Amino acid sequence: MKPLNAQKTLYTAFSTGREAISLLAELKADIDVIALDGKWQERFAAYWSGGTGLSSRGPAGHDIVLMIRLVLAQGVLRKDYRELAALLKDSLGLRRYLEIDYVKDEALPRFQTIAGWVKALPPSFLDEVNVRLVAGRGRQELGMELNQWRSDATCVESDIHYPTDSGLLRDGLRWLYRWIGRMREELGVRARMNTEELSWEQGHRVYLEIAKVRGQRLSRQQRKRNYRRLIRHTERVVGHFQGHVRKAEETGAFEALENPVQYARFRMMREEWERLQPLMDQALDQARRRVLKGERIANDDKLLSLWEEHTRVIVRGKAGKPAEFGHKVTLWESREGMLVCGGIYEKGNPSESQVFHEELKQLKAQGLPVESVSLDRGYWDKKTLAEIETSSGTKIYCPQKGKKKAERAALEASEEFRQQQRFRVGIEGSLSVLVRRHSLRRARLKKWDGFQRHVHLCVIGMNLLRLLDWKHRQPALLAA
Repeated sequence: MKPLNAQKTLYTAFSTGREAISLLAELKADIDVIALDGKWQERFAAYWSGGTGLSSRGPAGHDIVLMIRLVLAQGVLRKDYRELAALLKDSLGLRRYLEIDYVKDEALPRFQTIAGWVKALPPSFLDEVNVRLVAGRGRQELGMELNQWRSDATCVESDIHYPTDSGLLRDGLRWLYRWIGRMREELGVRARMNTEELSWEQGHRVYLEIAKVRGQRLSRQQRKRNYRRLIRHTERVVGHFQGHVRKAEETGAFEALENPVQYARFRMMREEWERLQPLMDQALDQARRRVLKGERIANDDKLLSLWEEHTRVIVRGKAGKPAEFGHKVTLWESREGMLVCGGIYEKGNPSESQVFHEELKQLKAQGLPVESVSLDRGYWDKKTLAEIETSSGTKIYCPQKGKKKAERAALEASEEFRQQQRFRVGIEGSLSVLVRRHSLRRARLKKWDGFQRHVHLCVIGMNLLRLLDWKHRQPALLAA
């Protein structure tokens, strides 16, 4: 008999057009497990309303069910917020799924509104939603066993350019010049500044002199000389920016603004500078230490971005990619294809063996029956895995690193162990689907919380499609 195609639903969703929207009608039952549940509505409403309690209407009068459906559908569609807002107006399939055929275009949420809905939800809450879909909908309502699991780690990158010390200073200069220009033009502030010597073109020219020769063999003195010029230029621009802000405050230029939008813009500028100033100081100090003094700085202490400052250097030894810039993420997958996020680690690059036990306890605490786990060699730690098997009762299939004794070699050569390792390989394909279809490789949402939301929304979208795929397979399995 021809084997069943277990990925039919995912193949349909992979199309480059908008065919994935046609799947939303079939996914509605799975999404409405959350959207129509009064307890979940109350929890969503508490975050969206600032803790003021349950309301049948969300912010700007939008229905709470529509809001939940749209947020969870975003995990499947993986559209930009602007494109999602546009789809609400011209996609009949999406409007029918949301039951808003009758709503006028002017009353639909704008992309800023949709982004605000997602931003209001804590990452831990989205993880709870995903576990509810897996343990509740999957196990209790669709009959999944969820007792055999496999786990692996990957790196999700932050949305930054390749980090260099000169690039950090150039990013700060761009921001400083933009706001110096606005204060001079819109507020009429004329603090002392040599505009010819301290122009953006001058600073960018110094940066290009460093960037163009990167990779070429330059003398250490020439490289240091270029960096000294860039550091000195940046320090002077920082001083002039602070001088403009100080003069605007002394003259009352900020408070004199009558346009509320303009007033809010400059208030946000000052708030952003309070966050940015210590990072600029750190970037300048880092450039002096690494380039001018030749010091080595630990990866966890390096500043890689002025706006995604949570980013860390992850060295995993991958071919052609010695270092990645983001965070380590571990994922667990059941034999039925359901995914759970084991952990998103903010600092460092902990080995899989260090975090495995805590992740296993976390999954069991969430009500998932983990009877066996298949792992790769990266998890191998004889003492740790033996203790976990004894204390948790979970069978662990993990190949040993290095030379094996005869008894261990015989164990790993057994048919049961080899079957479990063949099962483990399947998670590599799931990670590939998450990267290619759900955009897991690079987190597009901003800041540390946004990074975590991006990962959880990717996993939720994958699980919704696999729940649908599981339902498609059941009639064929019963007929077979």
